[in-house]
Amino acid sequence: MNREQLLHAIRAAASAINAHDVVVIGSQAILASIPEHQLPIEATRSIEADVMSRDGNASDADSIDAMVGELSMFHETHGY
Repeated sequence: MNREQLLHAIRAAASAINAHDVVVIGSQAILASIPEHQLPIEATRSIEADVMSRDGNASDADSIDAMVGELSMFHETHGY
């Protein structure tokens, strides 16, 4: 996943829960804070991003997973 793909996934996750922003955790969080060209290629190998609502609401997690998660239409369409 590159930075553009991560930003796309972030926007989709935020839209899934009708929020302006979400929190990115895990290994892909680095793509949101450091320019891609400054990172080793390994930083862009994952096709997953761990995203949650700002308050950690379980219902939001379910909505994000359904709309953007593995096996969702988003995932099938974009491959990440």
